[in-house]
Amino acid sequence: MNKPLKAVVRLDAVYKLIEEMNLTSRCRKNEYIIPRCILYNILYHKSTISLQSIGRLFKKNHATIINGLKKYDAYMICTDI
Repeated sequence: MNKPLKAVVRLDAVYKLIEEMNLTSRCRKNEYIIPRCILYNILYHKSTISLQSIGRLFKKNHATIINGLKKYDAYMICTDI
């Protein structure tokens, strides 16, 4: 499988995960916030996807993604994972 096709397949899998876990909702419970922030971090640091594109996946503004990345860092420090 060539690289662009692999990227599309992976992106499709991420999109399905987002929909299945209802991560596009506006809910502010930790059970939704933490998985969202984890996915923001993975998508931003492990791929070439822009903040705006990540925001479109989650139906959020790019500034929300930046805030989520900060929350992820704070969460990782607090939990010592």
